[in-house]
Amino acid sequence: MKTVIASLLIAFCASTASFAGTTTNPTDDKVPFETSVIAFPAHMKLDVIVQNLEGANLTIRLVNEAGITQASQWLNKHEKAFRTRFDISALSDGVYKIIVTDGANTKTQEINISTNVPTPVTNRTISIE
Repeated sequence: MKTVIASLLIAFCASTASFAGTTTNPTDDKVPFETSVIAFPAHMKLDVIVQNLEGANLTIRLVNEAGITQASQWLNKHEKAFRTRFDISALSDGVYKIIVTDGANTKTQEINISTNVPTPVTNRTISIE
């Protein structure tokens, strides 16, 4: 009987803790789309995945530090989910932004492209004669 009560108490505490962790921020603005950016450094590609929740016309842009658009893609209001791939192999090192907007709401994701120059390794050999 004691183990049953202890098990119920543990289950109640765990459910209360998991419920408390799912609170939402009431001041958070509701954006009619969700975005995620996935980088593939080996292939120098970026995937931008957009879920159009309310059927808005969306624009996806890749811009450089100066605000100049390097690539863009449009999503019409009838497309509910969309994935586009940007080839970033021709872009120089720097900070870029992925900007997704419907005209009224904007989400921005910052991308940093940098080239790592490998340092030369000195190989030493030992020979015994």
